[in-house]
Amino acid sequence: MPRQAPSGFQQLGDDGTDSESWPQKMQLMELMDERESGGLRLLSDLTGGGGAEKLASMLGSSAGSGLSGEAADLDHRKVLFGANAFREKEPKSYLELVWDALHDAVLIMLLVLAAVQLPTELVFGKDKSTAWIEPTALFLSVFIIVNVSSATDYVKERQFKSLAAKLNQSNKKVVVRRGEQTEVTDAEIVVGDVLAFNAHSLASLPCDGVLLSGSDVKVDESSLTGEPDPMPKTAEAPFCVSGTDVVSGSGRMLVVAVGPYSVSGKIKMAVYHDEEEDDEASPLFVKLNGIVEDVFKVGLAAAVFCFLAMVALGIVYPSFRGCGEEGCWDFLEVEWLHLIEYMLTAITVLAVAMMAQNNLVKHLDACETMGSATTICSDKHRHGR
Repeated sequence: MPRQAPSGFQQLGDDGTDSESWPQKMQLMELMDERESGGLRLLSDLTGGGGAEKLASMLGSSAGSGLSGEAADLDHRKVLFGANAFREKEPKSYLELVWDALHDAVLIMLLVLAAVQLPTELVFGKDKSTAWIEPTALFLSVFIIVNVSSATDYVKERQFKSLAAKLNQSNKKVVVRRGEQTEVTDAEIVVGDVLAFNAHSLASLPCDGVLLSGSDVKVDESSLTGEPDPMPKTAEAPFCVSGTDVVSGSGRMLVVAVGPYSVSGKIKMAVYHDEEEDDEASPLFVKLNGIVEDVFKVGLAAAVFCFLAMVALGIVYPSFRGCGEEGCWDFLEVEWLHLIEYMLTAITVLAVAMMAQNNLVKHLDACETMGSATTICSDKHRHGR
């Protein structure tokens, strides 16, 4: 079906062609997907044998002068074929970081300990004037830990976003518009642009394209194929893939796919697109959770042992003698208060056991791949994977 332009808007290409007659986005993507087998046949069928220059004309561009560079035309192409950029993940707000930090098991345990200890000491403690000090210290410690951790993560996320924006702005490419070479950022490149490249300052290809002209062009595609030998680009092998590097020669190519619709863009989206919605834990996180559970079991066993030992020595043993240190056995006034104190001590032992193992797990997904690798494979050219 023909593509419909926005209401009240009819975009014409540089040669006067209506955008509704332009090749479909899916056709251009299929052209790149079949580049190694039936790509030339698809290109010939699409252009009637006219090749890359005819495809440029069909896209409302020109192999010699490129696009007109008009803002309306560029915006319309972004709507039809997508922008050469990826949706950025919004950094978490400060309150979200605080909420995440409060989910730590050790901090939760300390908060429970302080919440139980404060009213107990105020009501039943011997010295009520100082009973608030230890629970308040625990609350204050948790408050400081949570806010320092959240503030650090908040600043780092903003600094990373700012650095990424600066890098994107400084990463310039050259396209031909109105017959002149113009410097643009990667995000400003659109389908139909004529991209100039060389093996020196313009080696990285930010989008998919079809070679229009070139001199001794060779491209390193090892990031996609694993083959270390540079691949020559000629009229018989004209397809240039995003994410690869020109290692020899120079030339021009017609941009046919950008952003998430390019070859490397689809790979990137498949790997990272919904990672924030993926509930499956990573291998390293599963291992760390197992360690946390083991440490918790050991700490719990130690806490139970301490509690039973204190009950035996502080209550059971003195009861057999008739009187304890507080006088004759009176469960209502003495022993039940001792039980509460022993339980608080046991909880403290458990919390200390967890903290001693530094079980504050952070997500280090970028390190997991190499950290969990057990086998390194290589192809016949000894190119590692």
